[in-house]
Order: sequence, then C-alpha cells, then structure tokens
Amino acid sequence: MILVGLGADNAPLTGGDGPDYNHLAHNLLFHGVYSTASSPPLLENITRAPGYPAVLAIFDFVAIHLGIGQVLTVRICQFAMAAVTAWLVYAFGREVADELVARVAGILTATYLPLLGLAWYHLTEITTCLLVTLAMLLLVRLIRRTPDSRAALWGLGLSIAAVTYVRPDFAPLLVIAVLALLWSGTGGLRSRERWLRPAIVVGIFIVALAPWTIRNYNLTGKLVPVAASSGASLLTSADQYAGTLSDAMTGADFARLLRQLTAIDNTVHAPAGPKLAVAENAAYTRAAKKIFERLSLVRIVESIPKRELYLWQPSVFPPSDGSGIITALGWAQYVLLIALGLVGAAASRRRRTLLRDWPLWILAVYLSLLHLLFHVEGRYSMEARPMLIVFAASGAVAFGRALRPRLSISRPAGAAAP
Repeated sequence: MILVGLGADNAPLTGGDGPDYNHLAHNLLFHGVYSTASSPPLLENITRAPGYPAVLAIFDFVAIHLGIGQVLTVRICQFAMAAVTAWLVYAFGREVADELVARVAGILTATYLPLLGLAWYHLTEITTCLLVTLAMLLLVRLIRRTPDSRAALWGLGLSIAAVTYVRPDFAPLLVIAVLALLWSGTGGLRSRERWLRPAIVVGIFIVALAPWTIRNYNLTGKLVPVAASSGASLLTSADQYAGTLSDAMTGADFARLLRQLTAIDNTVHAPAGPKLAVAENAAYTRAAKKIFERLSLVRIVESIPKRELYLWQPSVFPPSDGSGIITALGWAQYVLLIALGLVGAAASRRRRTLLRDWPLWILAVYLSLLHLLFHVEGRYSMEARPMLIVFAASGAVAFGRALRPRLSISRPAGAAAP
C-alpha cells in the first residue's frame, strides 16, 4: 500500500541523513572507502557510524545483481526488516506473556504506522528496531536459561555490537545485559558460573568493535570507538533547553542548526579529514557546555515534560501527499495503543508482575533518560516501542477476555455462538 498505493516506490531521497548514508554506502561498495564525498578526494569519514551504510551497501549489491532500482530495493528490504521485527516481537511476547498476547503484539507491530513510514526513508531506525528487539529476545531467553544458551550468548554479544555500529548510543544495552545476567545467575557473587555468561557477552562485544576502533585510532590518534558525533547532538540539546531551537526540530530549526555548526567549523583549524572531524566534534561539545552553564536548573527541569512529550510523540512519517490522512490515522492508532498499554500495565500491576516485566519498559526508561542529555526527535524513541506494544497487546487481550462474559450473557437463549 505504501510503496505502490502512495507512490513511494521510487520517490527520491529526502532529508539530510539519507543522502549521506547513501553516499557512504556507494563509496563503500564501489570504491572500498568509507567516505561521504561524491567526488575525489574520498576522505575517510569518522562522524557517521558505519553499521547502517554497510546494510545499505548490501542492499545496493542485491539491487545491482537483480537489476532492480537501488532506492526501491532498499525500501522493499526495509519493509522485510519491519516484518522480521514483528516476528521477533511475537517471539518476545511468547517469552514474557502467553501465545495470544504474542500474536496480538506481532500484528500490532506489523501494522504500526511509524515503523512502516520509516521503512520508506534511508534512516537507521528500521535496522536498530530489529537489532534491539533481537537483543532483548535473546536476553530474555538467557535469563530463562534455555538449552541453547551458548548460541544465545554469542547472538546477544553480536547483536549489541551490531546495533552499536548502527547507533552508538545503544552501547549501554551491554550494561543492561550484564546486570540482568548477573542477577539471574546461579552461585555467589564470586562464583565463576555467575560471571561466565556476562564475561562471554562482553568479550564478544569488545572483539566485534575492536577493528573499527583500531581503524579510528589509526586515522585520528584518539580513542573513538565508533563515531565522533556526540558533540552536535549535545549542542542541539543545549539549544533546545535554551529555546534557540524547538523540541519539534522543524526544517527551520535544522537550517538554524546548520548555520551554527558551520560558524563553529570556521573556527576550527586542523587537516581536512578525520582529524578535522574530531576537532569539530570537540568544539561542538565545548559550545554545548557553555550554553548548559548559562542555563538555570529551574529552566532545565521546566523543559523536561515538553521534551519527553516530543520524544514520545506519534512520529508518523508519511511518504506522500496523503500525509494528512496518514497522520490522522497515526494519532488515532497512537491513542488506542496508549489506552491499551495502560490497561495492560494495570493488569500486570494487579498480578504484581510489573517489576518482573522490566524487559518491556527498560528501554523506554533508558531512552527517556538518555535524551535528557542528548537532543530529542520523535524517531529517537522508536526502538523501545515494539516492547511497549506488548503491553498494548496484553491490554487488548485483557479487554477482550473481560468483554467475552458480557457478550455471552447478552446473547439470547438458543442463539448460536459466534
């Protein structure tokens, strides 16, 4: 419906991130260089994490060999990734709830409009949603001590490393995993058995990230594990707290931010390439620190509610002129899922299992805290939403089960059951 009915099949790329990721993938595939340049010299890039461009390069390779348009191939593959994410949510639901809740959660994820809308864009969220959901599924299975725990340990370490390669701000998933594995382990705190599983996951994570970290060190002489990109987000966040930029991050806000970043770039002197990027990132961080120092604690605290609302907004990304209808549907779906999610959370609380259901809400808490520091956009909470949808599925099932006896009572005597 989105690709054909809304004419999104071969529509051109939009935004600033998408073309950058596309250039990185193109140069990686055809020139073996990780660069955003469209013509020589192809200077190495260090400000973009390499995970998503590598995924795009794979899709480009498939498009070339199948003779399909590159943009269309990416969108088809990302819709397939959204489908896999829905299947992972179903599997996750089976671990933390029952079969019916799992099926409803899978269906709700597969029809979640923000996820489907983002599949049309060259952005990281579809990839990170899949990888984060996979990591949480493997973690839950490890906590339950499934027979294939060694494979799950490798999978958990690799999936956290993979999502870190795509978006470095998900590296703390490793901390969540280690704490969960320690808590669920057997033996005392000094026992080898309790520490072995977390050690394996940490070791796999470090080994997986080591090659890129070494590459970055060779290019810059500094320890840059994945990308030198945090400074721009910190500066944007400081401007949002100060009111220079809005929490909505409109086109005008992005244009204003670009002018600000360019002005800072003009003050930085370093050789073009990775070393310049590191210096610019440090300059952005210093500028952000100065803004934060001028802000009062009251101003920051007063900004938090509005900031969190924008982080958790519906975030529908319509791809065509039918944006008004899709946005309205997105809001209706958003309100319905929140209502069902509250019912599901209340049902969990009555069963005294809300704390035990921490895998459902831990990512939402983490992202909410993370973006008190870094800047907010609605799409930055997308990775936590598949897990929260399990709450909505639980609420839908609880509502249906509560409604069934009433329907049975109201049915006339002798009437056939539906």
